[in-house]
Amino acid sequence: EICPRVAFENIDEMQGLAVFAVMFYLVCFGLGYAAAPTIVASEIYPTHARSFGVSQVVFFMWMGNFLVSATFLTETNNFGISNTFYIYAGVTVLAWFYIYMELPETSGKSMEEIWTCFCGKNESGKYVGDRYVE
Repeated sequence: EICPRVAFENIDEMQGLAVFAVMFYLVCFGLGYAAAPTIVASEIYPTHARSFGVSQVVFFMWMGNFLVSATFLTETNNFGISNTFYIYAGVTVLAWFYIYMELPETSGKSMEEIWTCFCGKNESGKYVGDRYVE
């Protein structure tokens, strides 16, 4: 057999492995993708709007977590566990492509350059974002 089945005499071994796998996932996610939205938000919002912008990012991250948690069992029952994860993976790939295509690079740019990138300037050279247009 290419992939033999493993039989565990004691189910406690599998429970320990499952807990370890979940904790390993949480550590890896926390060190990588979990911090990315807040880092980007702290770069693209001006100082006067940064706290509001980051709070909005955190709110939508938690809403996304809630949606996944609330729909997981229903989707598993309707589509099966493999197809449920394929759906989540597909949404993740689409989101990755959208972010890759739409989010400009901000490293090494000043706040003014970032504002110009997101908001632009009007005819008089003032930034179009709020509090900067006279």
